[in-house]
Amino acid sequence: MLSLGLEIFGLAAVAAFVASLALAWTVRRIMPASASGYFIVPCAVAIGFVAGYAVLPREWAGFIPEENQRWQWLPYGGLMAALFAVGCPPGPRSQAWRFAVIAAAPIAAFYLTPKWPVFGLAQQKLRWIMAVYLLLVGVPLQYLPARLLDQGLLALMTAAAALTAVATGAMVSSKLAQLAAIAAGGLAGNWVAGLLSAKRGGLPGQSVVPVYAVLVGGIAWIACVEPDPAQACLLVIPLGPVVLWIVPLLSITRGPDRSGHERPT
Repeated sequence: MLSLGLEIFGLAAVAAFVASLALAWTVRRIMPASASGYFIVPCAVAIGFVAGYAVLPREWAGFIPEENQRWQWLPYGGLMAALFAVGCPPGPRSQAWRFAVIAAAPIAAFYLTPKWPVFGLAQQKLRWIMAVYLLLVGVPLQYLPARLLDQGLLALMTAAAALTAVATGAMVSSKLAQLAAIAAGGLAGNWVAGLLSAKRGGLPGQSVVPVYAVLVGGIAWIACVEPDPAQACLLVIPLGPVVLWIVPLLSITRGPDRSGHERPT
């Protein structure tokens, strides 16, 4: 068990952690404290994933994707999602940033869905199912209250990616599990960078949602459809950060206190 854990969370995951931490912390340090740094986290996670992926053996983790190795599109999927996130910045009156994951999901589904039938469904139907799944992973997180997006989201995303790695290693393949571990390393690096940069405003977590959906949701999808029979239970883990919705829902159900003010959460 220990050797399997070291294989999954090995040098590639460490490389992703170090690269994303160094990039996010450095950029946050050189930016004015008043700047939001919205673009930092998606870019650092995506670049960290590429750095970790580059450490893996080229015979199965190539940079020229092969037809039956759909996971080889993941580095490009993460970068694509980061570009959408950066290209749709939040504004006082603009909600365009919420469309980043909506744009990224069908593109990722097109490249990450295998050609063989799964669940008795052909590739085209599977693409639609995967696109909807990635939206389920990402869209609810975009509507969380701002304080939860900035405080707890990166930590829960890191935990979900790590659990995806563990479950994939136990049920499917240690090689695919390493991909989830790399994503966990990239997310963890930004989480730590945010903690180290707290005096400069930290790092906003909302911008990383499209990258998380494509990378962690995409890895869970690939790990689900690669074996026969498919392991549908793996699709549940990336949905984990949605539990943050419990906090505002509890606030609503508890209602105002006797003074007429909302109870603190």
